[in-house]
Amino acid sequence: MDREQIMGLIFFFIMFIGVYIPFILLFIWTLKNPKDSINWGRKTFYKNEEDLEPSEITLDMNKFGSILGIILSTVIFINFFINIFK
Repeated sequence: MDREQIMGLIFFFIMFIGVYIPFILLFIWTLKNPKDSINWGRKTFYKNEEDLEPSEITLDMNKFGSILGIILSTVIFINFFINIFK
């Protein structure tokens, strides 16, 4: 293992802990609670207003986006890990 690969592994683990895990946790939270994730910004910035009642299409699109985000993030990080050893 040469110096570049060691530095690549260190960078990979820093990115894994600092970027990948928070993204995955965010996508899982969005997947489990789509209404809360849609109304999160509204609750934060407009405290006295009612929550929105999203339609089924909006909830389905939100869940699809979460699943797609999990898949793409995983593929990107696996590809990054494989490219370290090339």
